[in-house]
Amino acid sequence: MNGFFELVSAHLKQPEYLHTLLRVFPVEGLMLGMLALVIALFQRSRPAQITALILIVVCAASVWPVAKFGEQAYDSIEAVSDKDGYAWLDAHAQRATKAVFVYYILAAVALLALVVPWKFPKTKMPFAILTLALGVAALAAGVWISYAGGQIRHKEFRYGLPPEKLGEYEKMRD
Repeated sequence: MNGFFELVSAHLKQPEYLHTLLRVFPVEGLMLGMLALVIALFQRSRPAQITALILIVVCAASVWPVAKFGEQAYDSIEAVSDKDGYAWLDAHAQRATKAVFVYYILAAVALLALVVPWKFPKTKMPFAILTLALGVAALAAGVWISYAGGQIRHKEFRYGLPPEKLGEYEKMRD
C-alpha cells in the first residue's frame, strides 16, 4: 500500500498529470453546474440556484490552475510529441491563451449572481440568465481548446493540422 501512495505522490508533482486531472472541471463540471442551474430555475428554488451557482463559480475558476499546470507542462509534452502533435500543442496553448478570459468573466458574473440578489432580489433571474449565456460561451471555448488538446497525443483523433499558425504561442518566442 505504501508504494501506491508514493506513486500517487509522484504523479501529483507532475504538472502534465495535474493539468489532465483537473481539465474536466472547466468543461464537464461547468456543464453539470449549468444543468443544475436550469433545473433550479424551472423549480424556482433559490437554494438549488445557490448550489448550482457555487458549482459554476468553482468550475469556471478552476480554469486558472488548469491553465497554470498546462503552461508548466508545455516543455515536457513538446519533448514527447511528434511534429503534428507539436503543432496541435501550440494550437492548444494559443486557444487557451485567447479564450481563458471567458471563464474568468463567467466566474465573476456567477459570483455576482450569488451575492447581489441578497440586496436586490429582482436581479435573480437576469443574473441567472446572464450566467447561463456566459456558461454557453465558456463551454464553447472549452470545447474549442479541448479539441486541440486531445489531438496532441492521440493520433487517432487527428484530421489534418490545426488552423493556427505554428509558433504563435508566446512561450515559443521566448
